Amino acid sequence: MRRKIIKKKKDNEASETLSKLKGGKELEIAEVILKELAQRKKRKTEIRNKTNNLENIKKKEKKNKITTER
Repeated sequence: MRRKIIKKKKDNEASETLSKLKGGKELEIAEVILKELAQRKKRKTEIRNKTNNLENIKKKEKKNKITTER
């Protein structure tokens, strides 16, 4: 009676680990992209708030000038 020794192929194990590593790298890249998008969105809202505040200040100044001239 012969005993068969079955060995796992190292190629399969290597390919599985490579796929796991590639997935990890992709996740890191996705994380960086999402962080940058969140920062961009935050900067845009800050700029919008500043421009809205400036517009409101200008409107108030115009109203004050009109009332003082009369």
